[in-house]
Amino acid sequence: AELLRTAGGHLGRYVESFEVAGGSELWLVFRDEGASLHSLMYEAAGGPREGGLKVLQPSRWWLAMRRRHDGHETVLDLVRQTLLALAAVHARNVTHRDVKPENLLAVFHPCGAPTYRQCAHLRLIDFGSALDHHSAYHHYGDVGPSAAEQTVEYAPPEAVFGSLWPGRPVAKRTTPYDVWSAGVVWAEMVLGTPHVFQVGGRTRALLDARLGLAKRGLGAEERRRLFLLRGMMELCIYPPLPAPR
Repeated sequence: AELLRTAGGHLGRYVESFEVAGGSELWLVFRDEGASLHSLMYEAAGGPREGGLKVLQPSRWWLAMRRRHDGHETVLDLVRQTLLALAAVHARNVTHRDVKPENLLAVFHPCGAPTYRQCAHLRLIDFGSALDHHSAYHHYGDVGPSAAEQTVEYAPPEAVFGSLWPGRPVAKRTTPYDVWSAGVVWAEMVLGTPHVFQVGGRTRALLDARLGLAKRGLGAEERRRLFLLRGMMELCIYPPLPAPR
């Protein structure tokens, strides 16, 4: 709470907290900081629907932004503000660990000529996965904190694949973790898809056949990580091998 009270203008603003259900639940109250970057970038195909399956596509906001001659300035400004938010967090030796469009809220306001130009004020929210430097190095040992609270698509390779090398220490979740995630968000804003490292259906079918994934009985999460690894490799990104003890 102290971090969110004092860390500057690019973090979600904490208001108060209170307990309910006889003290068994703690509720935190924050200010309304606008719409998430995810909701700005994507919309349901065919318009909003209540219930049922929704197929997301790039939103009219994203398409208009990318078609404008100065649209790249909007992207760069959002990235700049994301980095300012992370700088405020990292200055207090805290790693957010879940930087993604859903956790970046933006409010738009007019900012001069041309008249259509809208400037955003961005804030980083949701510190449920955050970790301070002392805890990362002294409370978790070589295993590190649980990966259950991270979003795989935005996590760095060493965090996603580090557990594949038994007996070697997992890379600590420190500030470079957030910088990687910010880079993925940047790529997503440029590409207009949350599947920055996605491989096509043909590649997935070939991997299934050649590696015998079905015969090995790999679960959905393991297959997801394997396809993510292949997507990274197509961009010449390879998970670093942890250093030996």
